[in-house]
Amino acid sequence: MDYVYLNTLSVSHDTQLEARRILNVALEKNGSEFFRFGYDTMRSSASLSAKAISISPLLLISESLNL
Repeated sequence: MDYVYLNTLSVSHDTQLEARRILNVALEKNGSEFFRFGYDTMRSSASLSAKAISISPLLLISESLNL
């Protein structure tokens, strides 16, 4: 219980309620839709970043990422 108390110091009540709502949505249907959305979003972002970096002669990205 001490961890929960210390972890919520300086976090507004509204923010805590919003986090709870988000976690409840994540737990629906075992969280699969919520986490699939996050995975797809991050994969898309990483792919766009890799393309942008590959264009620049100043930056290199590992080919082993297979994005």
